[in-house]
Formats: sequence, structure tokens, C-alpha cells
Amino acid sequence: SRDSALTHVLKDSLSGNCKTTLVTAASPHKFNIVETISTFRFGSRCKLVKTKAEKNVVLSPAQMRKMIGSLKTEIKSLK
Repeated sequence: SRDSALTHVLKDSLSGNCKTTLVTAASPHKFNIVETISTFRFGSRCKLVKTKAEKNVVLSPAQMRKMIGSLKTEIKSLK
């Protein structure tokens, strides 16, 4: 589900422009076996998340004005 703990933990990384490291801690004591297994499953699910990083583009003021103008035109056409 989109509201899972995994999604919440990785929300900044899911955009694709971030490196993320997740460290999990497990207990060797048999009393904590259920929690340890749950932690390992969570870590395994985290490893399955793949994103594609994109280089951030910095626009010049002229490019920004042009983009703003085209977006305003698009908004007018949608109204």
C-alpha cells in the first residue's frame, strides 16, 4: 500500500534524486526472533525499490520566463 512504513521511510528517495542507505539491526537472542525476521523482511523489501536519478537542471532567467509564459498559455487553453 502507498501508506506503508516502507513508503514513508523512503519518501525522499522515491523521487529518484537521492542516495539512500538503510541500516537494520537484529538481535541474536531467540526471544526476539519474530522482530528479527520482520526486520530482515523489511530490509529485503527496501532493497527491491529501484529509482532512476535525473540530473537537476538549472534554468536561466530567460528560460524561466519562457517556461512561465508557455505554462500561462497552457492554463488559459485549459480554462
